[in-house]
Amino acid sequence: MMKKNKNLVLMLSFIASMLFIVNCGSGIEAELKEASAEINAQCPMTIDAFTRLDNTEVLPGKIFQYNYTLTTEDKAVLGADPVKFASTIKAQVIPTLKNNPALDIFRDNDVTLVYIYNKPDGTEFFRFEVLPENY
Repeated sequence: MMKKNKNLVLMLSFIASMLFIVNCGSGIEAELKEASAEINAQCPMTIDAFTRLDNTEVLPGKIFQYNYTLTTEDKAVLGADPVKFASTIKAQVIPTLKNNPALDIFRDNDVTLVYIYNKPDGTEFFRFEVLPENY
C-alpha cells in the first residue's frame, strides 16, 4: 500500500510538473497570439507609399510572422534584387527590435521574427528572419 501511494505521489508530481512546463511554454504563445490579434484588428495597414501590412501570424516554436505586400507596380522597386532589398530592410528592422521597449515581449522570450514581402500579384518577393541572437 505504501509503495502504491509513493508511486501515485510521484506520478502526480510528474504530471503536475509537465502541466506547469506546458502552461509556461504556452504562456508566451498566448501573449503572442493576443499581440497578433491586436495588430490584425488594424490590418490591412499602410506602412509607407510602397508597403502594406496585411496581417501577422504566430507559428509554432515562438515564431511571429509579419505578412506584407508591396503595393507598387514600379519596376524600380519590383525589379530590384530581392536579396539586396531584404538586406536593406533587415538592417532597418534590427535596431528597432533592439531598442523599442514595446518589443520587449520578443526580446524577453527569444522569439524569432519572420518578415514576408509579396508582390502586388500575391507572389513572394522576398522573406527574411531575425533570430533572437540577432537582436
